[in-house]
Amino acid sequence: MEKSDLKIISGKCQVQYLIPSFLWEVGEVLSHGNKKYAPQNWQWGEHRPLEYIGATMRHLLKYWSGEKYDQETGLHHLAHATASLMFIFWYDNGDALANRVCQCPVCNKA
Repeated sequence: MEKSDLKIISGKCQVQYLIPSFLWEVGEVLSHGNKKYAPQNWQWGEHRPLEYIGATMRHLLKYWSGEKYDQETGLHHLAHATASLMFIFWYDNGDALANRVCQCPVCNKA
């Protein structure tokens, strides 16, 4: 990589390193939830971040104990845990991401 290439990506979010198959699996988890409950139901009603912390931990513990795939959905426990973490992140940051305002330190340099 030439020095000029480094300048182009310097300070930018490195989304090119995300793993597409993992993101796809998380999307499948969200699709399952949309069918089972309602689209984006995690944003409404009586849900609380603590419920999703519990869900995250249950999926991580299942994975840690050697079970890779959720018995109900057949989807990877880490994808389920990631979806729950995304919900917690949303609760913590409100709808900042929906308004396309990144809250990370790199983008939020004042």
